[in-house]
Amino acid sequence: MENMSFFEEGYTKTLNIICDGKIVDMSIEDIFSNKYEHFIGVTYSISSSFINKYLKGFDTCDVVIGIDNDNIKNSVNEMAKHFKDNIHSILKGDSIKLYNELEEDVKKCLKKQTLNIKVSNTHIIHSKFYLMWNAKETRHIVGSSNLSNIAFD
Repeated sequence: MENMSFFEEGYTKTLNIICDGKIVDMSIEDIFSNKYEHFIGVTYSISSSFINKYLKGFDTCDVVIGIDNDNIKNSVNEMAKHFKDNIHSILKGDSIKLYNELEEDVKKCLKKQTLNIKVSNTHIIHSKFYLMWNAKETRHIVGSSNLSNIAFD
């Protein structure tokens, strides 16, 4: 690893991946591969399209969002508060945009609690780290990429 460099002719890559001690190119699909059964992540922000495409395939998925954005916080808190009792009535409001943008199978994962999304109420969390695993293999992702297509593309 002594000759590793992320710099090429004055160009700095924004996504640098080291796998098994080597710099590699991986697609977003390869990074968040279906071979893993479980996902735990902490991110500053997340997009509904990312959840729909890359996080719905896990048997269990737990995400903590640390954005200091009242709309996101209110959206998730409102969703959690009313989900079991009266989800249809709050679907009409703007406050749960993230939930509205999720595909139906992802909403079912929320209901079954195989997908859990939590938002920090008291502290901004700007860290980004993710852990995926199955019985044979573990993948750790640490860096500055939020859970969005733009960050990992």
